[in-house]
Formats: sequence, structure tokens, C-alpha cells
Amino acid sequence: MAWTERTPAGSVDKDWRVTATSWDGLTIACAVYGGRLYTSADGGASWTERQPAGNANKNWQSLAMSGNGQVLIAGNTLRLYISINAGVTWSEINPFGDSSDHSWIGVGMNYS
Repeated sequence: MAWTERTPAGSVDKDWRVTATSWDGLTIACAVYGGRLYTSADGGASWTERQPAGNANKNWQSLAMSGNGQVLIAGNTLRLYISINAGVTWSEINPFGDSSDHSWIGVGMNYS
């Protein structure tokens, strides 16, 4: 098996913090600390920038994906976001109400 370098944000160095994949490895999500979130539906051959928090760089720290790649949850130093359509649209979720006192450094999801 050979490794292939993928460049979701173009040919630039980034502080990649988190990644998640579907059970078959074809759907991938990754996020940059101090940057953007990206998804791929073809094993990393092509990428789409996603904007869970709008058109802004964020300090992404956590990311999880369902086994089929349709549900994603992403957390940054202030907020938590969920997508149920592979990252096309996002909703902010507030488990603790409208508070910025939490840093989402870990999230998880059951793959079944």
C-alpha cells in the first residue's frame, strides 16, 4: 500500500488538529486550528471547505463522524456544531446554554 499526500487547503503548511473518517474511508473531514474545516467524499482526491461557524477561521479542536459519513460534530474553543448532511449545512448546538465558558477538546460518535 502506498501513501498519498492530500492537500485540503492547497499546498500550504497548516496546523491540522483533528480528522474523522467514515467506516469505508471515502468520506473524510479535517480541521485546522486557527483555520477552516474541510470534507472530502472521494477519499481525499478533492476537498470542499465547510463553514460550520460562518466565514471565519476558528480554533477547531474536536471532530467526529458517523460510520456512513453523513453526521458530523465539530467543536472549537467556544462552540459546538452538528451537520446531518455530510457538512453541507450546520447548526450550532448548546448543551450548556449560550455559554462561551467551554472548550470542546473532544467529541465522539457511535459508528453503528
